[in-house]
Order: sequence, then C-alpha cells, then structure tokens
Amino acid sequence: MREVKRRTADPNLTFDYKDTQTLRRFLTDRGRIRKRSVTGLSVQQQRRLAVAVRNAREMALLP
Repeated sequence: MREVKRRTADPNLTFDYKDTQTLRRFLTDRGRIRKRSVTGLSVQQQRRLAVAVRNAREMALLP
C-alpha cells in the first residue's frame, strides 16, 4: 500500500479578514477557497478561514 504524506499548516496560524495577503494564499485564481487536502488546514482552521474570507468579501476586500 502506498504511503500518503499529509501536508500540515502552521497550528498557530490565525485568520483576520483585514489580512487579505494571508487569505489569498488559500484561494484559487478564481477566488474559491482551496480544499483542506490541498492546504493542510485542520477542520477548525478551515472553518475560521471560511468565516474570514466571507467577512473580507462582505467588506469588498476580496472578490
């Protein structure tokens, strides 16, 4: 059986809707949020990312 390497993101990573540069790292070129399997975020981090992206979009900071 093939061994799968898990990508893991920094556990201390925090998301703020005003920090668009950090948020853009987790978006595709089309503006969609990347999957957890690609970013290596935990479930909680992915949820916080989604909330921050939603807030940034509401404030017209992100597409």
